[in-house]
Amino acid sequence: MNKETVTIILAIWGAIVSTIVIIWNIYNSLKDKGKLKVDCYIGNQVIEGVGIVKKQLLVWNITNIGKREIIISHIGGKLSKSDFILSTRNQMPHKLRPGEYILEYSNDLSILSDDKLKLLVLDTLGNEYSPKKKRLREAKRKYNNENSYKA
Repeated sequence: MNKETVTIILAIWGAIVSTIVIIWNIYNSLKDKGKLKVDCYIGNQVIEGVGIVKKQLLVWNITNIGKREIIISHIGGKLSKSDFILSTRNQMPHKLRPGEYILEYSNDLSILSDDKLKLLVLDTLGNEYSPKKKRLREAKRKYNNENSYKA
């Protein structure tokens, strides 16, 4: 193999490796952001040694599963006729570092009876995060089943 062939092969190999590195860096840059996982369910508040102190709470579990911190500005949602904001135990805005989470809850489950309910967590950049539709349907079903016995 002569020098020119080796030079061409090395140049092509260098171009391929640099292209892969550039694509990898762009991919990592786009992926390097905060992301929230929102879960909502109906639960009870229990104190050890006392038992259940609050029944039927709409519980919000908000976890930062991204690589950057996120500042949560509001927790709430949209109903068919209006929007609402949850009155939280933690002061808002609330900073979540990667891997951190907060638990919030609401005593008012009547919002679950609204067919157009959309639960949301908003960050200070205006991004909206919602729980999976399946989890919201489960909470609505549990709420409706437990309230059908009371009627």
